[in-house]
Amino acid sequence: MVMGIRELNNYLEDFFRNPIRLEKITTNRTNIVHRCFVGKKKYIIKQYLPYVANLKSVKMHPKRAYFEYKALQLFEKVLGKNHVQKIIHFDQKKYLLILTDEKKDLFFGEEENIEKIKPIHYKKIGELLGKLHGKTINGKNLLNHSPKDYTQYDLLRLFGAKKLYEKEVEQFKKNLKKIPYCVYWADCSPKNIFINKDTVVFIDFEFSYFHAPCLDVGFFLAHILLFMIKHKKFEKKVKNGINIFIKSYSQTILKFGYPSKELDLLLKLANIYSGFILIHKSFSIARYQQYENLKKEIKKFADDLINGQLIL
Repeated sequence: MVMGIRELNNYLEDFFRNPIRLEKITTNRTNIVHRCFVGKKKYIIKQYLPYVANLKSVKMHPKRAYFEYKALQLFEKVLGKNHVQKIIHFDQKKYLLILTDEKKDLFFGEEENIEKIKPIHYKKIGELLGKLHGKTINGKNLLNHSPKDYTQYDLLRLFGAKKLYEKEVEQFKKNLKKIPYCVYWADCSPKNIFINKDTVVFIDFEFSYFHAPCLDVGFFLAHILLFMIKHKKFEKKVKNGINIFIKSYSQTILKFGYPSKELDLLLKLANIYSGFILIHKSFSIARYQQYENLKKEIKKFADDLINGQLIL
């Protein structure tokens, strides 16, 4: 089980051999995250819930701290040490991982900051994601520690869409098998991207495993589209950013060895998946209240993406 605040405080003081101060950052659906101050240094403390917070019937894998530890090592090797958090310590028995607290000028996932994202950032996000996918194609053994049941986590994201698009979801799942797989981030969301000047940092890899790259691309696009739908005055800027991201991603993944003949299908599936995620965010059990008044418009975007009427 995860530690309470007093037990966590004692654990960290024993580990760092110094007085510490904890600041709670968030309790999300699968983690409890604190910032730990040790003198002038700061660290991120992640504790991994054994279930999905608002769906306690959905159990999470008990080795997720270890999985993220291994994934961080791989991502650092593939992307470079400046683009991921650095590992300080992990404790599988305590469901705990200690990471560096990266310096950041912008936290991409904070909605008020999305409008500040420059074209160069969209370009670099595309490059990093394309590099991750292109360099790990046919590298299933790179994340062979990840459990097969992680595919069930992705299916949860399709559950809401399946109620509205049953045939389309089934066809999508069949088409996923037609493209080469690679290391899949599995949480490629703006909330997991930091920016420090022009350096992009990816975080949160506990669900990473070997799967279809279009899922990462579509997941990222869906979150950007949600912001655009909610804030129409940024539509032109966001559309330009999406175009830059896709172009950069496509050029990079091909550069690192992804088959060119498979790229069109990869991008087509990414478009469709972004539509499914729009439905997941606004119509499924995971829906977010901030999108409640936009459901009609979100549904129209999703329809067009899923049916191929809108190509990003």
